[in-house]
Amino acid sequence: PVEEFQTGATEFGAVFTHVRSSGAQALMVWATGAPAVALTKQYATSGLTVPLVLTGAQASRLFLEPAGAAAEGATVASSVGVVGEHLPPGELKTAVDELTSAFTAKYGYAPPQFAQDGYSGVKLLAAAIEKAGGPDRAKVRDALESLTLTTPNGTYTYSPTDHAGLTTAFISINTIEGGRFVPTGFSRERFP
Repeated sequence: PVEEFQTGATEFGAVFTHVRSSGAQALMVWATGAPAVALTKQYATSGLTVPLVLTGAQASRLFLEPAGAAAEGATVASSVGVVGEHLPPGELKTAVDELTSAFTAKYGYAPPQFAQDGYSGVKLLAAAIEKAGGPDRAKVRDALESLTLTTPNGTYTYSPTDHAGLTTAFISINTIEGGRFVPTGFSRERFP
């Protein structure tokens, strides 16, 4: 079943009641900001035993810090760069470390999912403009449609029929342990 709540919601007892009576095998929360934190804290004391699954929107210290111990054991899907410290050496790890080093030096913490998304987008656009020999719209589009580039989000491989460019191989399924994102065994086995 799907349980909806408003973006300003602060109390989730009704959601938990419905989940409890539904026979659900997990509770997947698709939310950002304060509601995700509040829901996670209330989940920890709700008595529910199904796994709590969160999205890349929570792949940040902006979620981890306010959620605190209530987030322990939750599952979070994120880009692979969020758990870059666990990647094996290689091109992907190098791309993650390049961003992480600069970001951490400036802000004092590792880049969250959204910083990696923005950084990857800029790197992809810059590479396409360079490949196109300038900012001509049609040439940049053509350059993107034949571009392969490794970013902290993974290796994008575009084509005229694939404008997403990134496969699910670069999604990491993580657990929260000790206030940190740690890839599951499933994800560790899939790291490129």
